[in-house]
Amino acid sequence: MWSDIKKKITHYKESGSLVSVSHEPLAIGILTPIMQRAHRLRSSSEIAFVDSTASCDADNHVITFLLVQSPYGAIPAGVIITAGQSQKDYQSGFLALNNLLEGFAFNGKGSPSVFITDDSSACVGICLAPVMPFSHHASRMVLALGCKTL
Repeated sequence: MWSDIKKKITHYKESGSLVSVSHEPLAIGILTPIMQRAHRLRSSSEIAFVDSTASCDADNHVITFLLVQSPYGAIPAGVIITAGQSQKDYQSGFLALNNLLEGFAFNGKGSPSVFITDDSSACVGICLAPVMPFSHHASRMVLALGCKTL
């Protein structure tokens, strides 16, 4: 598995992507050139959406997408691949991604004003707090109910 990951990392880096890998627990943060540009948009400092898809392969890895708003709709601003959906897995993944974002994350603000997560994993919100302490967190369900307090 690690030899395949190393080959893919080399390919990503050759194409201008930034990659951060944590071995224990497994967490990979990826920022393609388009994702890097997304963080330079002024609107990226306002709202970010996090969504995870589990059981993506035989090893049950989880792929988590970070999207930010733009005048053109939601655009990708990062990808995290983790070994599972535990708090430790997500925290390691968000730290891996955060290591790549130093200095230009969310238009230089460091974190968006609001993080919206899918309601399938409350753990994501808990794990965002230490990595992005200046963001409010809301689940999609809370926003759908019209809650005005984030």
